[in-house]
Amino acid sequence: MIKHSTPKIPVILCLNCHDPSGFGGIQADIETGSSLGCQTLTVLTGALVKDTREIKKLVPSSPELVIDQIRAQLEDTPVDIIKAGYMSSIENIEALHSVLIDYPDIPFVLEPKVLNVPKLSPNYNAEMIDAIRSLLLPKARVAVTTHEQALTLSNYSDTIDACAAEILESGCQHVLINGSHNFKPTRCSQLFGKRGLIHSYDCQYENLSEILCTSTLGAAVACYQAHGLAIHDGVDLAQKYLWDSVFKSRQFGMGAPTPNRMHWAESLSKQ
Repeated sequence: MIKHSTPKIPVILCLNCHDPSGFGGIQADIETGSSLGCQTLTVLTGALVKDTREIKKLVPSSPELVIDQIRAQLEDTPVDIIKAGYMSSIENIEALHSVLIDYPDIPFVLEPKVLNVPKLSPNYNAEMIDAIRSLLLPKARVAVTTHEQALTLSNYSDTIDACAAEILESGCQHVLINGSHNFKPTRCSQLFGKRGLIHSYDCQYENLSEILCTSTLGAAVACYQAHGLAIHDGVDLAQKYLWDSVFKSRQFGMGAPTPNRMHWAESLSKQ
């Protein structure tokens, strides 16, 4: 077999569900990775029946399939970053945890997401949150979350600083809380570390602070970590990438517009 010599391209391994609307999920990871110069390896944790307006159904992948997908990639390709989005089931969270124990030297970026899926047990999300808090947060270099998710992860702390402190106590090294304008009106998001607030980000575009695309933001953070940037510098660029993608969103369906993660390519095509 002929082996080709190529420049080193960062490799990210993304675990997420399939969102057929293209708004988030594994498609957001792939598009973001391609846009930011990374090779994206993927593991499907489940499939959603979803349009641009609502989630109708979730079909989780089996934990055996998830763990086989992860290990097949890790045993074949040197991976720079592991990034996890929606894991679809508690069993899949446990499967990922077992892999993270075996690969402690690969940095881990977590998007600790739960979704409102019809016909699931009322306790389903609460149990998912408990599993994320105990098994995944302690392994994360960075957790990228919304203010609602931060509230649930922190047992509903009353300030954003308290939310961050509670999450960081789990062992997570950094937390980026997107949508923190709900606590402080002028802030779009805030990055915290073990010593407290590192940086606040003001939204650069009017009326974008309500749009929270954590799949895109989490993938962008993972990409810039794979490129070797410091946490603060990488988050700064990831936040700018998210804003540009949302600002140039396109309306395809009757619900939410889809972020344009390849927005830079449009200007090239017009040249």
